[in-house]
Amino acid sequence: MASLDNNTNSSDIHLFNEKRTQLSNQFISQHKDIWSVFRMRSDISESRNICLQLHSYNTTLDNAYNREARHFKANIDKLNSRVNLLQHKVRNIQSTGEYVSRIKALMQEIESCIETLRNSQRVDFDELQHEEHKLWQEIISHERRFDVWEKKKFNLQTQNKGLRIPLEKDDCEDDSTHIDVKNFREYLTQHCGHTGGWDEVDHATFIKLRLKHKNAPNLSEALLPFIPVHSVEEIRQHEQWFVQYTELCNKNREAIKSWREQHSKLRAEQKSTAAEIYVQEREREKEVLSRRDMLRKEERESKQAQLTEWRLQKEREIARMRAEQRNVEEKRISEMEMERAWKDVVRLQVADYISKRKDTEKQLEEIKLAELYEQRKREKLANIGVTKFLIRDKAAAELQRQKSDNLIKQELQRQEKLEKLRNKVRIEGMYQCVNLHTFHIHSD
Repeated sequence: MASLDNNTNSSDIHLFNEKRTQLSNQFISQHKDIWSVFRMRSDISESRNICLQLHSYNTTLDNAYNREARHFKANIDKLNSRVNLLQHKVRNIQSTGEYVSRIKALMQEIESCIETLRNSQRVDFDELQHEEHKLWQEIISHERRFDVWEKKKFNLQTQNKGLRIPLEKDDCEDDSTHIDVKNFREYLTQHCGHTGGWDEVDHATFIKLRLKHKNAPNLSEALLPFIPVHSVEEIRQHEQWFVQYTELCNKNREAIKSWREQHSKLRAEQKSTAAEIYVQEREREKEVLSRRDMLRKEERESKQAQLTEWRLQKEREIARMRAEQRNVEEKRISEMEMERAWKDVVRLQVADYISKRKDTEKQLEEIKLAELYEQRKREKLANIGVTKFLIRDKAAAELQRQKSDNLIKQELQRQEKLEKLRNKVRIEGMYQCVNLHTFHIHSD
């Protein structure tokens, strides 16, 4: 380096430096072009992933809608079958308690089906409205974040216009003296430039939040809500990359600073050439940025069109579901009115049946009371007749007993008289026998 300083005015060294500057500028421009292509491919891959996610989400929504439609149709068919059965029952009215209880059970089942269907639909619509509100909030938040990123990107490009290229354009290719510059450039080449493979807006946001949350115990998780496009592991790897990048960048700046002090005279001679190269580089960079902005604009317009189409499809779907709900509600109201009219008819028939039944029961009760009165009256008359017969029989029995007693007394008196007559006859016979015997004796 000392020999270069001593021979600064040499034409060979001047030509060598010009050639080296041109080759270095070509290398840097080609590196930027290649990196812009990689970035475009990365954006296309990201867009493809987003489209696949949207397609998967749309498939999930279609499956959920078909499942809900089948469930809704099954409930409607069940309700229609019950209503048809009720109409069939109404055509054949019977004035029996079993018929009334059967109709009442059928009506309760229909009301239960309607209430269940209405509650399930209300829950589904509440969930859909909540999800729609949540999605709209997320979309608005992302749109605001995109706007903020675009503004930050524009501000960073405006602020860094005059700073980046002079620092990168410094030619420090002496391996023995400027090994730090070589290491820094190799590190940039291996890790996709000054942003470590990240988008410039995301990298700028990372630097700003890293300074703000430098004392956080877990920096990756603290930065995750502000950089949602990257995971915790990616933020942690970017933090490790940035620490090494900062260290190499500081060494690079020190080496460049030393080299600038040693080659201040040479840079004065190359100022005009560097200005031209700077203008060319700025033009090339503007062209690359313009192509990138155009691609991003087209991609953003495509995403916006997809989002608008999705919104319209969602609105049509909601309108269709609301129309179906309105038709179901109108059908339910008509069925309720028909059911109410049928209930009035059944209520009148039941009231008539109950009134007739009450009249019949009243007549039966009156007949039963009349029969009971007649029975009690007959029993009373029978009791009176029995009492009279008992009194008469008792008097007759008493008279008969008296007659029997008189007959017995008369018989006893007759027997007593007969006994007396027998005794008298016996005694008289004995006397006659004695007299006869005595007569015979005397006669002998």
